[in-house]
Amino acid sequence: MVEFDLTVFRREPTPQEVDAAQKEIDRQEMAISTIEHRVQRLLSDIQELRKAQVDHAQAVRRCKGVITLARRIPEELLARIFEQCVADGWSRAPVIVSHVCSAWRKAALSPRVWSYVYVNSESPDMLGRTRFWLSMARFSPLHISLISTWRTDHSQLSDAVSLLGRHAQQWTTLSVESDMLRHTDLILSRCPPSMPNLREISVLTELHFDHSLDGEEETLHLGDTFSVDRSPAVRELRLICNAIPNDLTLPAHISNLHLSLKESPTARPLSALVILNLLDTLPALESLTLTMPLYYEHPYVEEENLEHVVTFPYLTSLTMYGPPDMNGLLVHLRAPALRRLQLRSLEDTGYRQESIGPTLLTFISGSSPPLELLELHDIDLTPHFFAACFSAMPQLRTLHLHESSISDPTLRLLEPSPGGEGLCPRLTHLDLRWCGQLTGRALVNLVSSRLHGNIPGAFPGVGDLAVPITEIAVLNCCYVQERDVVSLAQMTVCRVCLRDDDYCRACKCCDNGRYRQRLKMRYLAGLSKEEKRYVHRMRILGSGIKLTIADNVVVHYRISSSCHDDTKNITIRINSSLYSW
Repeated sequence: MVEFDLTVFRREPTPQEVDAAQKEIDRQEMAISTIEHRVQRLLSDIQELRKAQVDHAQAVRRCKGVITLARRIPEELLARIFEQCVADGWSRAPVIVSHVCSAWRKAALSPRVWSYVYVNSESPDMLGRTRFWLSMARFSPLHISLISTWRTDHSQLSDAVSLLGRHAQQWTTLSVESDMLRHTDLILSRCPPSMPNLREISVLTELHFDHSLDGEEETLHLGDTFSVDRSPAVRELRLICNAIPNDLTLPAHISNLHLSLKESPTARPLSALVILNLLDTLPALESLTLTMPLYYEHPYVEEENLEHVVTFPYLTSLTMYGPPDMNGLLVHLRAPALRRLQLRSLEDTGYRQESIGPTLLTFISGSSPPLELLELHDIDLTPHFFAACFSAMPQLRTLHLHESSISDPTLRLLEPSPGGEGLCPRLTHLDLRWCGQLTGRALVNLVSSRLHGNIPGAFPGVGDLAVPITEIAVLNCCYVQERDVVSLAQMTVCRVCLRDDDYCRACKCCDNGRYRQRLKMRYLAGLSKEEKRYVHRMRILGSGIKLTIADNVVVHYRISSSCHDDTKNITIRINSSLYSW
C-alpha cells in the first residue's frame, strides 16, 4: 500500500498524487474481489461438508435404530407396555403405536392391547369405533369405560350398552361416568343379565334435585344390577356422587367399598343414619373408604339418641376423610378384625378437637381390633386420650401423626421402664409431621429405650417385649434439631422425606427439600476422599444404620463400620456423618 504524505489531507493533492491513489484503489478492490471468491468457495465447501455431516448423522441414527432397545424388546413385552399405556388412560395408544414400525404394529395386534374399551358418547361414530375395538380385543378380558353427558341421546346410549352386552362374559371392570344420575341408571338398567367375570365397578355421577321429571327422584339400583346372581365375582365398588340418592342399594357381597360424596346440598344433607343404613347392607366388607366434603352447605346431621350400630366382622382397613364431626360415625361401627385405621380431616381449625378422643376410644374399646396402623391426619387428641388409646392398641406397629400436639410426656409412655412395660410394645414405625410440641431429645430417648428394651433381662418384667423402632420419619417438626436427626440415624432408619406413594405428596404440605439439602451438604462436606470413595461399597454390618434424606436413600453408618474390599479389609471411622446413596 502506498504511503501518502499526511499533509495531502490538509491541502489540494497534486495530479501525481491523485493518479497514485486511483491505482491503489484499483489494486485493493481487486484484492477484495479475490478474497470474496475464496470466501464463496470456502462457504460452498462448508455447505457440502455440512450436508455430508447430516448424511452421516442420518446413517448413524438408522444404525442405532437397528440396535435400539425398542427393536430388541420381545413382542410380548412390547404388547404389555402398550397395554399399560392404555390402562393409564391413553385410549388411542393401540392406533398410534401401530404406525411406528412393523414390529410395533405386530405387537399392537395383541388382543389385550385392545381390551380397554372407551365409549365416549360424544365421539363421532361411537358405535363403529366400539365394534372395531371389540373385534380387535377378541376373547381377552374387557375393561369397559362408558362416558355420557346430558346431551347424549338415550337410544344411542342404549345401543352402545347392548353392543357391549354381547361380550358380557369378558367384562372384568366397568366404569360409568355421567353428569346425570338418570343416564347412569339407564346404562345400568341395560347391563346384561349375567356378568360372571366382572370384578370391579366404578360409578361417577351427579344427583340433580329436580322433581319436574315424572315427579320422581332419581336413584341408583346398583344392588339389583350387580347382585350375587348376576355378578358373583364383583369385589370392589367405587361410587362418587354429590349426595347419596334415595333408595340407593349396593351389592351385598362386595368386599371393598370407596364411597365419595363431593357436596352436601341443602336438599340432601349428610346424614349419619343414611350412611349407617347403607353400610348395614354390606356385611362382607374388608376395606372401607369414606370421603366426604370438607366444606358443605348443610351441616352434617348426627341424629339425637342414635343407637344404630353396624358390625363388620371381616373389615381390616378403614379410611375416613372429611369434616371433623364425621368421625362421630366411629361410635356406631364395630370392626373386631380391623388392622388399619386412617382418619383424615380438615387443616388446623385453631382449636383442639375434643370430640374425636372419646369417639376414637369408644370405637377401639368397643371393637377390640388388632390395630397395626393408626393415622391421624390433622386430627388431634388430648394427652389423656392419647394415653388411653395407646393402652388399647397393644398390637400397634405403625403410627402416623400429622399436625398433632403430641408432647414429650405423652411420647414417654411408649418407653419401657424398670418395673413396667411401655405402651404399644410392638411399635416399629413412627411417622411424625408438623408436631409443634415434640422435641428431638424425646425421640432420641424413645428410640434408645426401645433398643435397650429389646435386650432380654434389660428391664425386669419387660424382657424382649418392646421391639426396636426400625424407622422414624420426622418432617417439619420445629423442635427436632439436626443433631437429633443425626443421633436418631445412629440408632435406626431416620427419614426426612416423602415416599413416592405418600398421601401428602399431592398437596406438597410436607415437602422440605431445602432442609434436606442443607442437612446433606453440611455433613457431607466434612468427609475425606477415602470415606466418600468407600462409602458406596458399604453394607449394613452389625449395627450399621441407614438414614433416608434424598428422594430415595441417604445412608449413615455408625462409628467404626467395616467394609470388605476384594483384596483386603478396610475399616473407616465415620463420626456422625451423612452420605448420599
